[in-house]
Amino acid sequence: MTEQQYQYLYNLNKKINDGTSSKEDKERYVKVLRDTNIITQEQYNNYESQTDNNNLFKAILLVGAFALVAYLLSKNNE
Repeated sequence: MTEQQYQYLYNLNKKINDGTSSKEDKERYVKVLRDTNIITQEQYNNYESQTDNNNLFKAILLVGAFALVAYLLSKNNE
């Protein structure tokens, strides 16, 4: 993950967690996670194919939060 991707994900994550995100923000968040190989294409497809994907989105949000923490830890170890 690049610094730019981290900042973008962090800002989207913050909007999602404080309840100010739109459906498009959530979709962008999931797409960036897929594009950075944090979630698989199959996980992304499952998210896209479900009409009621709130539980899956919560799991993806948690995975994204772990990725953000892992990025920070890796930057601190450089």
